[in-house]
Amino acid sequence: MIKDIIKKHIETSRTPVSQESNDLVRDVAGILNAEILSVKSGSEVLTWVIPEYWHVKKGLLKRLNGGGKSNSRF
Repeated sequence: MIKDIIKKHIETSRTPVSQESNDLVRDVAGILNAEILSVKSGSEVLTWVIPEYWHVKKGLLKRLNGGGKSNSRF
């Protein structure tokens, strides 16, 4: 079961507030028979304010000196 979830989600963009993260949480909760709690964007939870929902379409990592670029599309 766990290997199946890893295979299914390993290539997804699991940013903190995204559909891909929601999908992963639902799959893990299904295995653990856990309840999922929903919190609205802008709500404060402990020391964190829940950000707006977002979807990453493209990512670019580079060093401060401009070298070592990595470009990914999701």
